[in-house]
Amino acid sequence: HWALSADNPNAPWTVNVPQASMAAAFGVPGVWKVDVAERLPSGSVRTLVGTLQDGTQRTITGEAMRAKLGLKSTYVTGINGQAVPGSPVAVPSATPAPAATTTAPVVQQASSAITMKIGPTTKPKAGTSLKFKGRVVPATAGVTVQRQMKVGDAWQLKATTTTNSKGRFKFTIKKAVPAGAQYEYRVVVVQNGAEIAASKSGIVRIHK
Repeated sequence: HWALSADNPNAPWTVNVPQASMAAAFGVPGVWKVDVAERLPSGSVRTLVGTLQDGTQRTITGEAMRAKLGLKSTYVTGINGQAVPGSPVAVPSATPAPAATTTAPVVQQASSAITMKIGPTTKPKAGTSLKFKGRVVPATAGVTVQRQMKVGDAWQLKATTTTNSKGRFKFTIKKAVPAGAQYEYRVVVVQNGAEIAASKSGIVRIHK
């Protein structure tokens, strides 16, 4: 592999990534731990996973990692100075986040979970309506829920609502368009500007 050749001046490299930059790459206020979750057969990073203070996780692709952190390639052998066996090149590192000092009541919400059901079908006809329903547990009224759509490697906000007293919520798309389009959606729980729980994503394919 040319990237590992001794003739390549960029074969070994190290990048120190500030905590703020690493957090921004994942689209969150702060990241406590970063790991390589999955590799391509070549050994380059396919998926990078960041663990937040409350234990929830966010992922980005290897290409998104390279672009957002300004790395020379997606060949990363270790993070925070610890080597990852079987990978080809050197590593970016992230400055560990400082201990939290906030007294905001987030402990209960840290254990939140959220579900999403798309209906009446995930293959609607163009021009028909589409509904997203779900529930947040523990059930609490007024919890902020966002419906997000994946665009490239990032999730974009499309709508916001709040839960009722049973922790339930719903979104409606009045007209699904255009025919032939495919979209990936998810719903997330947001508290104090941070995402603390996310549902599994769902694919919607629009038919004629």
